[in-house]
Amino acid sequence: MSPEEILATTAVGMIFGVLGQFARFVLGSLPRSPRLQWQPLVTGIVVAVMVGATAGGLGAVTFLGDSITPQDLIELAALGYLGTDAIEQIVKTKFPGARAT
Repeated sequence: MSPEEILATTAVGMIFGVLGQFARFVLGSLPRSPRLQWQPLVTGIVVAVMVGATAGGLGAVTFLGDSITPQDLIELAALGYLGTDAIEQIVKTKFPGARAT
């Protein structure tokens, strides 16, 4: 497998992970606040992009050497969507007093 193929597969995973995490952010965070506040919005988007890209990139590693199907793209977006939940559970396990904001 060439470095270009590895980079392309990882990039596709990161993009779809970000799309999934952005959907989670829009569906979960925005309806809670009656007024638009820029600082929490920007911070939330930055965190969503980082978590989604990480989850999608890591998920894409499983597809190295294979062709990616449309079903795989949906799975990568779902992985990005669930990325925050996985991180939250790890934090709760390591730090029992932690709570989600």
